[in-house]
Amino acid sequence: MSDDVVRSFLEASPPGWVTAELEYLRLGKTAELRANLTCPDGEVLRVATPRATSAAFRALRGAVARPGEGTWFTAGCRIDGDGRASFRFDDDGEPAFASEVSVDDALEEMAAHPRDAARTAPRLAARLAAARERDGAPGLQS
Repeated sequence: MSDDVVRSFLEASPPGWVTAELEYLRLGKTAELRANLTCPDGEVLRVATPRATSAAFRALRGAVARPGEGTWFTAGCRIDGDGRASFRFDDDGEPAFASEVSVDDALEEMAAHPRDAARTAPRLAARLAAARERDGAPGLQS
């Protein structure tokens, strides 16, 4: 599935770059995908990201999810001009969204990718507690 991320980006990216840095963030239904290309002269350009690349990241995220453990929130992918790629994943850190996410996103996340209390990051637990306080929604699995 990681090949799908790379392939979908390469098929849609403009020519002439040296490296591409992709960052995909997701919590519940909120997702962002950013892409920066480094040109031969060192200039870095932010470029539009193909929907297929976002879909490939989402599929990859779902494929590695484990009941009680959840899945990652942020993935980074570096692609060299020759198509070689490396990935990094963060399943605990706060995703650096451009805007604030809601407690509903935390509920969606736990419904889609449940985590045991011991595997739930403090900031996610805080959002879940806020949701429970707001409307009595279920919290962490024990």
